[in-house]
Amino acid sequence: MIAACETAALRSRRQASSGLDREPWDRTTELRYLTAAMRLEATFGPAMRRLRQEIAHLERLMDLPIAA
Repeated sequence: MIAACETAALRSRRQASSGLDREPWDRTTELRYLTAAMRLEATFGPAMRRLRQEIAHLERLMDLPIAA
């Protein structure tokens, strides 16, 4: 999702990467990024929410005392 948002923000001027320096971005570039994120939420959101639930479940399981 990050790569897709960066590509939309930069309009494919250069390859998007998660290590991209965002400091020089202007307001228009930031708005393109946020617009892409909102558009992609329908695609990525359900899977991301499910993963968060699974992580929370695993954390609860790890907190259970181990019976010997």
